[in-house]
Amino acid sequence: MKRSAAMDFRTTCLFLCVVTFGACTGNQVSPTSQISSRYMSISVFPNQTVFVEATVYDNKFASLKRVDSVSDPNITMTFRFFSRDGGKSMTLNVKNPFGRFVKYHIDMVDLKGNLHHTSSCPVLSRREVFEFWPHPIPELRITNFRFLEPDADEENACIY
Repeated sequence: MKRSAAMDFRTTCLFLCVVTFGACTGNQVSPTSQISSRYMSISVFPNQTVFVEATVYDNKFASLKRVDSVSDPNITMTFRFFSRDGGKSMTLNVKNPFGRFVKYHIDMVDLKGNLHHTSSCPVLSRREVFEFWPHPIPELRITNFRFLEPDADEENACIY
C-alpha cells in the first residue's frame, strides 16, 4: 500500500511539474519553431513542417513538445504551413492522431508582431484539415488546444 501511495504522489508531482513549467529540464526550443507547453502554443512559419507530441491527461492537453520526426504516430500532431501561387496564398495542413476532435485558436502574426484572429475548423478524429488564406502570412500562432465534446456546438463550426 505504501508503495502505491508513493507512486501516486510521484506521478502527481511529475504531472504538476510538466503542467506548471512545461518541462523539468529547462531545455530551450529553437526560435524557428517555438513551442510553449506552459502556454500551450506553437508558432509555425511558411514552408515549415512541425511535429508536436502531445501529452494528454484527463482528456485534456497537458503538454506539447516539438520533435524532429514522428516516433509515436499515436500522439504526434503534424502542422505543415506552406505558400502557394508564388507566395500569394497560404495553406495550413493539420493532422490529428487522436480519437477525438481537436480544436484550437489560430492567430496570424504580421511583420510588426501584431496578432490577428482567424477562423479554424475542428480537426476530425484521426483525420486532417486544410486551412486556406488568399494572402501571405509570415507566421501562425496556434493556441488553446482542446478536445471537443461529442455534439458540441463547435464540432462543425469553423470559428476562432
